[in-house]
Amino acid sequence: MIISGIVDDGSDSIRTVFFRDQAKAITGLEPSVLLSMSQDEAMNLIRQNALGNEIIMRGRIQKNKIFETLEMIVNDVK
Repeated sequence: MIISGIVDDGSDSIRTVFFRDQAKAITGLEPSVLLSMSQDEAMNLIRQNALGNEIIMRGRIQKNKIFETLEMIVNDVK
């Protein structure tokens, strides 16, 4: 499971990518549950579970070559 989105801390925002365990941690969902749904249903469930949550995350910042912007690849979520 991969989730890409914008994280905003109130002072600025950054495009952020959550892979595997980090994606499960922010949504509380197992990938197998999402596979049985349509794409729209899965996206709505991910939004319901992830939007508005306060999290602490650690990762690395890199330049996205496609968008020419900085993004964060998350390694740890609490």
